[in-house]
Amino acid sequence: MVGAERKAHFGELLQLDGSFDAWLEDRGPTAYLMDLVDDATSTVSMRFEPQETIWGAVRGLRQWIAKYGIPLALYTDWKNI
Repeated sequence: MVGAERKAHFGELLQLDGSFDAWLEDRGPTAYLMDLVDDATSTVSMRFEPQETIWGAVRGLRQWIAKYGIPLALYTDWKNI
């Protein structure tokens, strides 16, 4: 999606990705950050999950839907899920 034009309206495209890092340093357990971003507005929703799995992605998506409604399209690379 590099170089692609952004969508014109909120909710047209939601991008989902997970990122593993030492987010909590030594203050907590290992965590994956599940990140959802609206393409048109850059509205963001994030949550920590113990692993980058389909279930973690679904929990993040459900959280988004409860707050903003169902997006028209979802973009993810799905390489680890």
